[in-house]
Amino acid sequence: MKQATSFSAEYPPGFVLFRMHDVSGFGNEALAGELVAALPDESTDPAPNILVDCADVQNPNSMFLESLVQLSRRAHQRSVGFALCNVKAHLKEVLGISNLDRIWTIHESLEEALAS
Repeated sequence: MKQATSFSAEYPPGFVLFRMHDVSGFGNEALAGELVAALPDESTDPAPNILVDCADVQNPNSMFLESLVQLSRRAHQRSVGFALCNVKAHLKEVLGISNLDRIWTIHESLEEALAS
């Protein structure tokens, strides 16, 4: 498991699981770069799906959303799935306003996401 201040990365079979911590203090582009750097090498076969656990996200900001967009793009480039889980009401509202909830799969729980 890789630990960073804003997230931890785990690698259950078939997935890269990013457990996000409180991201309210992010005001720069470092988070997206840290997340992308934690992805397995592109030669990993089969490439794992990307799953973001948002259970501890309290106050998502624009940099957090940009980080999710970057991960989603990377998943698309690798032809793998991208999903969120444990999304709280405020973040669901933001995703709805931005129409990202129409693009990304959102699971109610981590267990549901890992079983999909």
